[in-house]
Amino acid sequence: MASGNGGLAWLTAPGVTPIPGRLVASFYTPNAESGPVGCGKDSMDHPHLRAWRLGATTLFVIAAILIGACSNTSSRALVGTTTTTAAPEIVVGDDAATGLQAPPGWKLPDTRNAVLLTAPSKAKSAPIAVVGGRSTITGVVTGPDGPVAGATVRVERFVGTASGSVQVVTDGSGRFVVTGALGGRYRVRAWLQPDLATFASPTGFVADGDSLDLSPNLERHNAVTLQLAATEATLTMGAPGGVRALLTRETVDSNGIVQAGGVAGSLVTLVAADGLSITSPNPATTEASGSASWVIECTALGAHQVSAAVPEASASATLPACAAAATPPSSSTTSTTKPTGKTTTTTGPGGPGR
Repeated sequence: MASGNGGLAWLTAPGVTPIPGRLVASFYTPNAESGPVGCGKDSMDHPHLRAWRLGATTLFVIAAILIGACSNTSSRALVGTTTTTAAPEIVVGDDAATGLQAPPGWKLPDTRNAVLLTAPSKAKSAPIAVVGGRSTITGVVTGPDGPVAGATVRVERFVGTASGSVQVVTDGSGRFVVTGALGGRYRVRAWLQPDLATFASPTGFVADGDSLDLSPNLERHNAVTLQLAATEATLTMGAPGGVRALLTRETVDSNGIVQAGGVAGSLVTLVAADGLSITSPNPATTEASGSASWVIECTALGAHQVSAAVPEASASATLPACAAAATPPSSSTTSTTKPTGKTTTTTGPGGPGR
């Protein structure tokens, strides 16, 4: 005989001997005589029950299926079902502070779980050592007039993107030397203020214990440049206009970089073509920024040229075309004679009415 509880049965019928220490699961199959087999105690006592001896692990899985299938509760859980909850949606609302309103249906993405990437650092690498080895860097600095004495020489060593440098000064023959240098890649720049600087820096590699010759050549950078331009986009007959000049000169700064700076205190003379008159003092003196300006006036329609010069440079420019001044709208008067002999006068805008 078999007894059941909740869909499971211990087999105690004649001829069935339970195995000590193991559980016995009951499976049953309906036939034509007994009809369908249901769940519960009665169905577990079915006379045509078949039994298989199974391990404890398999029995627990079968028990879970039978208990869920035979449950008479109103809600049933499915084995292996996973329930997920969507993240709340962020909807843009009206901005009370600015009075701005979001477009209808506009939604912002939920970025609360977004992964923020670290921005690459723009910090410069620490300078690397140049001396501390057994190498020698030497050379002779020359310029337009031969060897350059007293020039500043910057010897730079590179390892990957990092660099380090030392500075030395050339002797009376333009020669420099750096002893005890480490092996590696090197570049040499040289300059002498105010107007000599390296245009192309020599580079090379030296092994530890060897010698490397890098001799830079200096070029003169003292060019003077003069530029001219109108200060207005349009010029009108009878109205004052302006012309500005900029006078600059190349110089070498304390790092050997060529810069263009304004030349102050220079007299610049402006020459105007026919159709222009200069109504301000001429020549004009440049300010600290190197600029000078004049006031001009158109005396003829069309585009006209101006030019200027200093002892070191000259420049010319075509100014915007001079346009005629706008004239105010004129009033018109018409007279008509009616059959009665009376005359009616009509005046255009701005005049009296009829």
